[in-house]
Amino acid sequence: MGSDNDHDLSGPKKGTPPPTSPSNTLYTSERSNMDYFTLGGVCKRTGATENELAVFGLKENIDNALDFSEVNFPSSLDRNPEIFVNIRYNQERNYLRIRVRNSTFGLNDIGFTEERIHAIFDNLDRFHSSKRNLYKLSRGLQGDALKEEVGIPYALGSKYNGKEGWNEPLIIRNGNGEEFEIRAVVDKIEGRNYCSIVKKITEAANDISTEIETHLPYNSNIIDLAHIELVLIKYALLNTHITFHFDMVTSITNNKCWKLTLPATQNLSISNTNSKRLTSIYWSDLSTFENLLYGIEDKSMILYDILISHFKEGSSLKKKDDLLVPVGQLQQLSEQESEEKIRDIFLR
Repeated sequence: MGSDNDHDLSGPKKGTPPPTSPSNTLYTSERSNMDYFTLGGVCKRTGATENELAVFGLKENIDNALDFSEVNFPSSLDRNPEIFVNIRYNQERNYLRIRVRNSTFGLNDIGFTEERIHAIFDNLDRFHSSKRNLYKLSRGLQGDALKEEVGIPYALGSKYNGKEGWNEPLIIRNGNGEEFEIRAVVDKIEGRNYCSIVKKITEAANDISTEIETHLPYNSNIIDLAHIELVLIKYALLNTHITFHFDMVTSITNNKCWKLTLPATQNLSISNTNSKRLTSIYWSDLSTFENLLYGIEDKSMILYDILISHFKEGSSLKKKDDLLVPVGQLQQLSEQESEEKIRDIFLR
C-alpha cells in the first residue's frame, strides 16, 4: 500500500457534477450536517445516549453485513452466510478497533464500489439510501448509518480524547483490492463540515469479503466490554439463520480475549428476495418518516410510488387520489396541513 496507490478523493470539488445514482436510490437533503460531528447532534440523530453510542455503531455495522447476506445469498451455496466480528484494544492510541466482515459472494460490483462510497460521503447534506440501505431504516439507521460511523467516534473523541482530538478513520475494504479511509473534517474557518476520502489499492484483491473497521476512543464511562459481549450473543440468538464468529477483547489490562462461534441453526430462506430489500414502516418512527418525505429532492416523484417501492407495507396501500400526487405538492402545504397529512399516511 505505497503512496503511489493513494488517491485523494476528499469531498466534492467545485464544478464537479454529483455522482450519478441508480434508479432505486432516493436522494434527500438535510441542512443539519453539523449534527453528524457533535456529541449532542449524534445523540439526537441516533436516539442514543453517550454510553450507548459504541453499541449503536457496532450494531449498525452488523446490520449492514446481515442485510447484504440476506439479500444476496446465492441459492447454490451449500452453507449459511457467516459474519465475523473482531474487537481489539490499541493501547498506544487508546482506542477500540472493531472489524465486521461478511462475504460479498463475488458480487463486488454491488458492494462498496468507489461510486457508492462517494454517493454516501461526498455530501453530508444529501440523504443517500438505496432499497438495500432502507432495509434497516428504523434500527437507528435514519438514512445513513455509515455517516454516523464517521461522526460517532469523532464526537466521542472530541470529548474524551483531550487536546489530541480525533483523527482516526472509518475504513472500508470492499474485497476488490480497494480500501477507503473516511475521516470527519470540521473546517471552522470555512464554516463547513465534510468527509475526506482517501482510496488505497491493496493486495487483497478478490478476497470476496467486505470489511468495515471502526475505531472508538476508549473510556470506561462510554464503553462496557461486558455489555458489548452480551449484545453480540443476543444479536446472534435473534438471527439464527447466520453463523457468527466473535473474537473480542474482554479486558484492556491483560488483553484477555473471548472467542465464540455460534453456527446457524436454521436455513436462510431465499424466497421473496424483493421483499427483503424493503424496509418496514414498523421499524421507523413518525419523525424519520416525515424527514424522508420532506427532504426528497425530486419533487415530481409520486407519493404512492415512493411508498410501494421502499416500504413492505406499501403493497397493501390503496391507490387513493391523495397518494397519486407529486411529493412536491405535499411539501407545499402549510406546516400544520403537511404534518397532519404525513401522520395520516404513516398510520395507514
